[in-house]
Amino acid sequence: MQHPTAPALPAVPSLGAAVTVRFRPPTNHRGARWSATLRRNSKLTLRASVPFNYGDSASNGADEAARACLERFAAFCNSGHFAPSVPVAFEPRGRCSIDADTYAYFFANA
Repeated sequence: MQHPTAPALPAVPSLGAAVTVRFRPPTNHRGARWSATLRRNSKLTLRASVPFNYGDSASNGADEAARACLERFAAFCNSGHFAPSVPVAFEPRGRCSIDADTYAYFFANA
C-alpha cells in the first residue's frame, strides 16, 4: 500500500493571534489608556497603548489598541521573520470579555 504524500507546507505558517486588551486607570504620570498585549511565545511579546476616549463609545479604544498591537505583529511577520515574499494580513475573528475591564481579541491570517 502506497502512503499518500504529505501536503506541502504553506510559505507562511498558519498564523493566528490572540490579543489581550486591558483598561489601565490614570496614574500621577499617565492618563487612562487601553493596553494591548500579544504573546507569541516566551521570546516575543508585543504591546501597544491607546489613550482612553471619554466619549460615547469608550470601548472602541479597546478595538483600536488591539488593532495597533496586531499591526506591530504584522510588521514583524512581514519584515522577513517567516517568508519575505508572502504578506501577512489579519482579519478579526471575535472578541470576548474576560472581566469588566479586560477583553480578548482573536484574529486569523487572511
